[in-house]
Amino acid sequence: KEMSSFAHLAIGSEILIGQTLNTSSQWLSQRCEAIGLSARMHIAIADNREAILQAIDFVKQYSDVMITTGGLGPTSDDFTRMVVAEACHTELFWSEQAWEHLTQYLKKRSMPIRENHKRECYFPKDAQLFFNSLGTACGFAFWSSQKLWLCLPGPPRELQAMWDKQIQPYLLKHIPQLELIETWSAYVLGMPESAVAELLEPSLKACPFEIGYRIFLPYIEVKLRYPISQKMDAQFWIQIIQNQLKSITYFNHPNDLLEQLHRKILQIWPNTQQIWILSPQKIAELAMRFQHQSPFYFLPIQQSSLIPDPHTLCIEWHFTENVNQAHIQLFQENRIVAQFKVETILNPNYSFERRAKDLIERGLLAMIHFRE
Repeated sequence: KEMSSFAHLAIGSEILIGQTLNTSSQWLSQRCEAIGLSARMHIAIADNREAILQAIDFVKQYSDVMITTGGLGPTSDDFTRMVVAEACHTELFWSEQAWEHLTQYLKKRSMPIRENHKRECYFPKDAQLFFNSLGTACGFAFWSSQKLWLCLPGPPRELQAMWDKQIQPYLLKHIPQLELIETWSAYVLGMPESAVAELLEPSLKACPFEIGYRIFLPYIEVKLRYPISQKMDAQFWIQIIQNQLKSITYFNHPNDLLEQLHRKILQIWPNTQQIWILSPQKIAELAMRFQHQSPFYFLPIQQSSLIPDPHTLCIEWHFTENVNQAHIQLFQENRIVAQFKVETILNPNYSFERRAKDLIERGLLAMIHFRE
């Protein structure tokens, strides 16, 4: 039977009352998608036996892999293992392995071993244990009525620590149709999502792989997802996408953009040796943001006389944090070559450096379009 989707039950009253942010659903979806196991649903549940049983009865109708997080600890409100066993009509058995792991973990940290820790060492028969390097509660997997249960600790760092070496290999071994998934991406700057889709989709109607779009301001990400065994077939469709995008500005990683823009600038102004960005504020912060993006240099506007030689492209940068716009003057050999006004729509909670970086990228693109 093909198993390609999972449901995540995030168990813990602290999630429902807003005390704890449920980051595990997002993290698990990312990791499971990478091996071809898609999320069918995420459900957050209080530490209530009846509510957990109702949620289990519901998700079993739609998914073949159930992942629970939380409720595996030693306290009275940690009863996930008991409720799951009840729902699956199975009994729990003592694990000496789990007890040895738990006691060794506590002894190394000079922590007391209490009687209630024993409740962490009961598991369904034939369960596969996932040992916890960052806590006392082991995760575990077991099968019931052709459905797979993964019961994992609630703290995100604990379940994450056991994923790569224990959980993912278990899934790939016991669900044969699962396969590592690759995602090829192209990032488009200067076009809305609808325009990018309109450009690409007529050529991709027969594509057997998943095509997706994501707004990742200031870019539009185009994604092609494919099983790693079909990588050669996917290259055909990647080439089609690249051919369609070659007339506009795109790149394969956000960090590649400045390098690509710089190459184009050198094609337009071949004598350019450096690009200086004059800014009225936060020079050190901007320089740190661009520290790996040579040949960009930063200087306070009032020190513009220090620009070293005539073979320098110079952007005079007036950035207003609240307005999120910039006025650019392009100088070369002490004369104005062009003037631009650049505006963006960005979350005002973004850092000054991130917002400025976006405007600088758009300004460089505007310069290129001006000459093209």
